[in-house]
Amino acid sequence: MVDVLITGANRGLGLGFVEVGLEKGYRVFAGVRDPNEQKRTQLTKLKEKNSNQLEILHLDVTDEESVREAARNVGESLDVIINNAAILNGRGTSIEDLDIEAIKLAFDVNTLGPARVIKHFLPLLKKGENQSIINISSEGGSLTNAYSGDYPYGLSKAALNMLSEKLHVALKNEGIQVLS
Repeated sequence: MVDVLITGANRGLGLGFVEVGLEKGYRVFAGVRDPNEQKRTQLTKLKEKNSNQLEILHLDVTDEESVREAARNVGESLDVIINNAAILNGRGTSIEDLDIEAIKLAFDVNTLGPARVIKHFLPLLKKGENQSIINISSEGGSLTNAYSGDYPYGLSKAALNMLSEKLHVALKNEGIQVLS
């Protein structure tokens, strides 16, 4: 069975990844920042229908101890990491009005979050099969298609793209695919 970790799995794209993984028969570890928030959500309904395939994990990508503990709760190996958790903040703000704290928060979630997840889950991934790390980026992080605005998001996603490239080089000889 393919074991997949998905961060930011409680809604949107992350929840969609969970649904597709379950349809394909994968065992899915759905990382969520606040598991208490999950009581009446679609993710909880999926857990009720797929109790043998779906595990909801407390995983706050901004909290290293949370990530470390989540890695301890996954098991012996992992095949795929999908770093999906993200924040889109500071929209429509000019550079003159930019809140530097917003940039720090975007980097903490969008760049350092995936780095934390990879740091703690990579030993499990190395024991998996057909291993992949998928970092969900955005055109907002493109250097060649840059657009104005969305500074916190765009800067953090550009840094995520560089993290992906560095990991691709570092892990290609181990057969681990890294995509952004």
